[in-house]
Amino acid sequence: MGVATAVFLVSAALSADLSTAAQLGARPSVCVYPGAPSGEPRPGRLDAWDQIREQWREQLCQRLSRLQVELNQAPERALVLGRQLARELPARPEPWVLQAQAQGRLGKYAEAWPLWAAARERGYDFRSAHALRDYAIAAGMTGHGEIALGTYRRLIPWLQAWPDPIDQQCIYLEAAHAALGQGPAGLDEAEGYLAAARTGATSTGLRAYVAGMSALLAERRGASPAVDGRLDAPEIWHFVGQVRGVGQAPGEGPPPRWPWLPRHEVFGAASLLVEAYSSVVAQELWQEHALGVRESAADAPWRSRTELRLKRWQPAGGGS
Repeated sequence: MGVATAVFLVSAALSADLSTAAQLGARPSVCVYPGAPSGEPRPGRLDAWDQIREQWREQLCQRLSRLQVELNQAPERALVLGRQLARELPARPEPWVLQAQAQGRLGKYAEAWPLWAAARERGYDFRSAHALRDYAIAAGMTGHGEIALGTYRRLIPWLQAWPDPIDQQCIYLEAAHAALGQGPAGLDEAEGYLAAARTGATSTGLRAYVAGMSALLAERRGASPAVDGRLDAPEIWHFVGQVRGVGQAPGEGPPPRWPWLPRHEVFGAASLLVEAYSSVVAQELWQEHALGVRESAADAPWRSRTELRLKRWQPAGGGS
């Protein structure tokens, strides 16, 4: 997929039907009545059998709704309740989805991934755009790059489900990383997603984030990384400080409202941004980046370019 296709996906996201987007929220499909996509009660008189079935459905949906609230406020509690519901209803996919989402919110992607598999085996339909993003993040964080990219391709036309532009920018950045994971073949697609993120990036942290990822893309093309001219030194150093704080405590994720990407990739982006101000800090960050690339399933050309850049620093020993 090239830039043209990525631009098409972005355009589709911007022109999505808002009524369609409204159907892609957190409401599970079991809680949407046939013929009433927005979830209104089924019209008409119900017979006794229908009443029993609908009573069961309403009870389940009430529990799922409470679990969704817990997921957003207390994922540890949601995980406990999700396990309980899975024991009661082992054939339903929703309890497994909620467990997977809770593990993801806790940063435990290796634990989340088999739970997503269990939900798919039980017929989960991914009609919730938010669940689809959580699934894509888990795939990207566990080395399932092709699944992550395919999921983001499906998700991007639904971005109107997020009224917040910061969330949209984060998803574009996550999609760009998934495309970069495909090696040289993914560069053009990643560039398209980064261009979409750059257009809307106004907050200090995300603007630097987009610039750093764009510099990383240029470096992988073999070009000289160019830094966004809108960035000044304080903004770059603020970004570097935030990057260094990611993952310093067990289970600690990125700052609020940041994309969910492997830590070492963000270290690489920060290294390229700060190099003009301190080669010592840039080298330290790139060493962390190189370590993560070695340990990941990164494409061979990326591993080669990462090591080549590291070797260029080593003879000089760095300096501010």
